[in-house]
Amino acid sequence: YPDDWVLAEGHPDSKAAFDDQYDWRTNFQVFLIEDDSLNNRSDSKVLRALERSQWELCDEYTFAGVGDRKCSDFKAVGSDVFYTNDNRKVYFVKSTYTMEFSDYLRGQEHSFVRTVGLIYDGDHSWEMAVESYEQVFDNHSDKTIHMIKSFSLPSTASAAEQTQQSKGGGCLIATAAF
Repeated sequence: YPDDWVLAEGHPDSKAAFDDQYDWRTNFQVFLIEDDSLNNRSDSKVLRALERSQWELCDEYTFAGVGDRKCSDFKAVGSDVFYTNDNRKVYFVKSTYTMEFSDYLRGQEHSFVRTVGLIYDGDHSWEMAVESYEQVFDNHSDKTIHMIKSFSLPSTASAAEQTQQSKGGGCLIATAAF
């Protein structure tokens, strides 16, 4: 992650989280999604499913639902496929929405840009989710794209060896190298 960013506490399910500052304006989180394989889906089907999942996430954010935030005005504004530095395919979706927080300037709406990069790895995938206040998105987008492109995983043989050697010892097989 960039030198001037901070290691952060993210969602309880995230494997890593980074913020542009302690009172973040851009938040970058990495998630492992178990039992999520590509299954011979086309790029366009993967991208549409990723857009739909982002819309569903926004739709779930209500004060009555999730509780601490309310999301509205969701728009998928772009999607693409590119490759990491070690040639893994990244499915990339960019969206915008409006967020209201229960514990931060309640009653005021804040414009956000969210980008998500998804990399399949066998029977699971890695999601890199980035949420930025709209006014800082352009300043941070190069850094977040660089983090996505530099995401790397060990080779399959290496991962199998690590799994065998750990024998349940809690070895983290995949690592994010930023």
